[in-house]
Amino acid sequence: EITCRDWSSDVCSSDLVLMTAGALLGFALSPGVEGLFLCALPMGLAAGAADVALNNFVALHYEAKHMSWLHCFWGIGASIGPMLVAVSLRTGASWRTGYGLISAVVCALCVILICTLPLWGRASGGAGGHQRAAPICVGHIFRRRDVLPLLCGFALYNAMETTAGLWGATFVHDRCGISTSDAALTSTLYFGALTVDRKSTRLNSSHGKLS
Repeated sequence: EITCRDWSSDVCSSDLVLMTAGALLGFALSPGVEGLFLCALPMGLAAGAADVALNNFVALHYEAKHMSWLHCFWGIGASIGPMLVAVSLRTGASWRTGYGLISAVVCALCVILICTLPLWGRASGGAGGHQRAAPICVGHIFRRRDVLPLLCGFALYNAMETTAGLWGATFVHDRCGISTSDAALTSTLYFGALTVDRKSTRLNSSHGKLS
């Protein structure tokens, strides 16, 4: 059984976010491609675990509109990253400077999360502000007919979204011949469009609890 207290309040707010910041700093300081691959491991693990933890916490304690807000602000953060890299390139600095700035932003976010840890215990539901989730057998989940199509669709969507986010700037730079800084800005526009979509979803979402 995985509870929101185990993953969100105690782990996500400090260890995972700080690990992400360290990996981004490693990208900026890496002397070669080997270092990039090495830093990608903690980066992916920490970012993925933090994503799961936050979604789990909101799903257990808040409403659908709050989940949409969470994803909306993810889009804002994802839009700021390429923008910082673009600004660094336009000012004559390298992409390493941009990654260093992003690492500093994530470190600041980590400090904010640590300072707001007491607020996590005030979430609605359950004794002490935490709702205990009933354990569910994985085999029981996959016996439901609608689970596998949903998982396949979710995996397909994430594959397309991630591919466009990671390689979109490279594609327009090589194919369309635009500058590196302008190519980085296209990633900002891409994630900005996702943010607008999440904002519209928030406006149209129901007020019921997520299940």
